[in-house]
Formats: sequence, structure tokens, C-alpha cells
Amino acid sequence: MQLLGAGLPNKDLSDPYDITLTQLALLPRSCDFGCYLFDGRFSIVDGAMTWTHNYSHGFFSQVHLPLRWIRISDVSFCDVSSTDSCCVNQANPIWQTFINNLCPLLKHYNRTIAGYDKKGVGDLVLIAGWGFNYEETEELDFIDLSLRMGVLVPTSARTKPERVFDIPLGYNGQWGIPMSVSFAVGAYDWLTIGTFLGVLPFAHITRTLSMKTDACQNGFIKLATGRARINPGTIWQASAYLKADHIIKGFSALFGYTFVNKNCDQITPCNNHLNLDPCSRTNAVFSTCVVGTDPQFQRWNMHTFHFMMEYDFTKPHHLVGPRVGVFFQRQLGGKRVFATNLFGGNIGLDVSCVF
Repeated sequence: MQLLGAGLPNKDLSDPYDITLTQLALLPRSCDFGCYLFDGRFSIVDGAMTWTHNYSHGFFSQVHLPLRWIRISDVSFCDVSSTDSCCVNQANPIWQTFINNLCPLLKHYNRTIAGYDKKGVGDLVLIAGWGFNYEETEELDFIDLSLRMGVLVPTSARTKPERVFDIPLGYNGQWGIPMSVSFAVGAYDWLTIGTFLGVLPFAHITRTLSMKTDACQNGFIKLATGRARINPGTIWQASAYLKADHIIKGFSALFGYTFVNKNCDQITPCNNHLNLDPCSRTNAVFSTCVVGTDPQFQRWNMHTFHFMMEYDFTKPHHLVGPRVGVFFQRQLGGKRVFATNLFGGNIGLDVSCVF
């Protein structure tokens, strides 16, 4: 936080906030000084509407639209700077002035760290696919193969630069091409072992966002805003699962594991030369090298364990079959991701139509 104001344009040295940021940046540097710890609660309620249509020869189409409710609440912060008297520490009067005026200073630069609720649709996904099912085997019950390819349409609300902890409901205005292949085999009339491989590359996009103005800035808070061309990193996913299907009457259980990795984003600022609005307080000349050091644009990954139980109430020769289930997903590890476990349930109704 010590260099939060470094590189900002059009500072007014008669303005108390600009004076504080300038004086703070001029203090001796120490790795244990100028550090803030933010805390809070993150929650998400996630659902989806999916429509699938089957054609002949294994071809099918699918429309998928997520529905999400995201909440950031109970945001708090505390000073974790060094108290060592041998170097500049948290008792420094300039630092105390800064932390005592953090919220009005952020408001002065059109920023807020307040919590919020955000509800709406995610990104629409249109899929075309082909499935193959082979059951003429002696040792196995079946072999399934499914190929999918489609387009991800950015129908979700984008983040706002002024909201420091804003989280998008989708992929933040980015178009994508989801592709996947899934494979499964069945045995013993109850066991299914399957895998899933997916990749989601994105198209380039130009968007307004908050960017670093100094390589030593760190964290979510950035006071400068500018346009940048974004080359988003590709998302890769690999999953494997084991399902025990109807092992006790209608009871089924599933165990699975997923690894997801997103490559780093490449950010190229548009305003990287001196052609600034003289009335703007947050437009800056950005360095591509400096912006590229921001951890928010770097690679992330996540390991997840899945568990699901379901009971199928369908009876033989019945045209309508209800089913209920619960699931739990525990995050085993990851980097630059929220450490948030997911749980939920499903209620389904299978209807058989005879023509």
C-alpha cells in the first residue's frame, strides 16, 4: 500500500489525499511496512437452465444458461505492518494519516471496498455435439464417447472498476469456444468409470479496468483506470469419476476429482503514451511490463473432490420417475482461487414418452 499513489497522473499537491499518497511513497522502503490484511465473506448460489435436443445418428444440441447470486459481505481490514522500531513502522504519522482516511481516500479516487449483492444470468453456452454408445461387448456393459463444441456468449454483467472486490457473474464480457470430450465405460451392471477433458479458449477483448502504475503495488486496490487489450488465458479441465449406479435399489453414489487450470492473461494497455485527459484523476500512462506483474492476471489452478448421492424412485414400466440427490465439492488445494467448498442438491423428474 505504500506505493499505491506511485505513477498516478495530475496530482494536486494542495489536495490532502494526494499529499498523503506522495509523502507515503517517499518514506524509506521496508518489506514489512505498508501492509494491509483484508478479510470478509464470499458466498455464491448457483443454478442453471439446460435444454438438450437429440437428433439422429448421435448428434445433439444443448443450450445452457447459468443463474447466479454472488455476495461479498463483512469486509474488514487491519494494519499488519511491522512494529519494529529499527525501521519505519506502523506508528509512522504519515502511515497513520493514510490508514485513518483510507475509505474517504478511496472514494476520492472513485473506489469502494464495501460489500455488495449481485444477481443475474451467467454466460450463455450454445453446444453442438455427437455421442456414441456401444453395448455389443462381452466383458463390459457399455462404452460411451461424447464430443462437444460450441460458443460461449457473454450475457453476464461485467465488473466495475470502482468496486474493488467486484466478481463477474461469468467471464467478464469475453467470448469463448468451449470444447470437450468425455469417455465412460460400464461394468457389472452397476459400475461406471468416466473421464472428462475440456478446454475453453477466449477471444481477445478491449475493456476498461484498473491497472497497476508501479511494479511494487500489490493487492486488489488500484487507483488508476484505463483501457487495455486483453488476451485471456485458456482454461483447461480434467476430471475422473467412479459411479456406483443403483447399488441398493434406487440408491447411487459418485466420487470424482477435477483439476482446473487457467493460463495467465496478457494485458496490453491502450493508453501507453502521453495522450491523457487533463481533467482525469485516474487515467495514467501504463507500462505493459508493470501491468503484467499483477497477480490478478496471472495463472490460477484448483483441485476439487466431488461426492454425490442420489435416489431414483422410478418403478419398472412407470412413465414418470422422480429422483432426488445431494452433492458436496471440497476444494483440496489451489492457487489464486477462493477457498470455498460447495454443497447443494437436485430434484429431477424423468418422463418417458412413447410415440
